[in-house]
Amino acid sequence: MYTLLRIDTNILAAVFLFQVLLIASKRLDRKESFNRLFLLLSLAILSALCLETATCLINRRPEAWLMQVSTVLHIILYILSPFIPLLWLFYNIRLLKDRQKIGGAARLALAAPAFVNILFVVSSPFTGSTFRIDASNVYHRGPLLYYTFAISYFYMLSVLAVIIINRKRMLRRELLSNILICLLPILGGAVQVFVYGPLFIWSSTALTLVLEYIFLQETMVQLDGLTGVWNRASFRYYIERRLCRNPNERFGLIYFDLDGLKKINDGFGHAEGDFALRKAVELVRGSVEKDNIIARLGGDEFAVITGGASAEGLAVRIEKIQEAFSLYNKASGKEYSLICSFGADIYDPAKYDDIDGFLRHVDLLMYAEKHSQPEILQ
Repeated sequence: MYTLLRIDTNILAAVFLFQVLLIASKRLDRKESFNRLFLLLSLAILSALCLETATCLINRRPEAWLMQVSTVLHIILYILSPFIPLLWLFYNIRLLKDRQKIGGAARLALAAPAFVNILFVVSSPFTGSTFRIDASNVYHRGPLLYYTFAISYFYMLSVLAVIIINRKRMLRRELLSNILICLLPILGGAVQVFVYGPLFIWSSTALTLVLEYIFLQETMVQLDGLTGVWNRASFRYYIERRLCRNPNERFGLIYFDLDGLKKINDGFGHAEGDFALRKAVELVRGSVEKDNIIARLGGDEFAVITGGASAEGLAVRIEKIQEAFSLYNKASGKEYSLICSFGADIYDPAKYDDIDGFLRHVDLLMYAEKHSQPEILQ
């Protein structure tokens, strides 16, 4: 009964985190390294929960072979322990730095204390430095376990420092939730370090990740289920964050929609309409730069965010897209043609009071082009 009371929070946390991991793995774009880092972090915390729970279940069991199992499980757990908050640090750095990659030298410098910890942990079965398992298969803390705790706390406090230092680069709705989420594992870990018995480090960390997914899922790139491009929420969040960090930045935006989608649906069925949407996105994706962001805003409307483009550059991109559609229509053998209307312009903060005004402007440009082609409206 005592063991069950110790591990019940871990079991509940593992169940919730497993559900989040399943949902996130289906909804997030795994091609984005930022999203992969989140999924890896979730898997690592879930593993730590399972390892810690297993060590509690076999602690004090008299079977000799379980002593070896307990030793191996503790080695894996204590090697993993500092790397999880280190991953959390990398995650937040990338979150606040617009997904910029951390240099190899910086990663090694940050990870060096965690690698030193590996030496202490692996030697523990012989030296008892980090932990020891006695002849009765009872776990005991070693004197250097506090080194493991210390570097884990160093990484967790570094996350909090990164958030506070970069607070001006965050949207207002993010700041408070990020700080609160960061404090949970710090407080949970403190309880477990100084009060021997309760297991709060990994359960509170798992809760942190669940809350992170709930409150900050806009931050992670989420996909439209049909076309595989970014959804409207990801598109909107990306622009808001980009302008929050650099209000004077100029970027190009192309709006386009698939003309005649209703006719395709009515004449050939909704499955064919879905195919037409996917094919249109495929043609656009093949006609723009790889780092350009494509998002589905709803129905048959899409947007492409380009880099530091000029009006001439946007015109060239649209011309390339139209050429791709023309070539496809000639070779497709379909009874209908894929035709798009476009609106495009460069965002200039001096001309617009807010991003909504610019988005409406580009949307109106797209509809102006559509109305200039009577055959499309029929």
